Amino acid sequence: MGEAADLKRTERGGVVAPARYRVPVGEFRNFVIAVDKARGKYENLRAQYENLRTQKGGE
Repeated sequence: MGEAADLKRTERGGVVAPARYRVPVGEFRNFVIAVDKARGKYENLRAQYENLRTQKGGE
């Protein structure tokens, strides 16, 4: 139970992870943005592929 006991409650009821699990908010935000961009690129590529397939008459 040591891991769970490390979590501390904040005044607002949130949870504060122990320092070794903490990630700077800026770094995390950049990571989320990067993932979001990658997802957007993937969606665009998929849409282009679908368009090409339908133009060829569909298979």
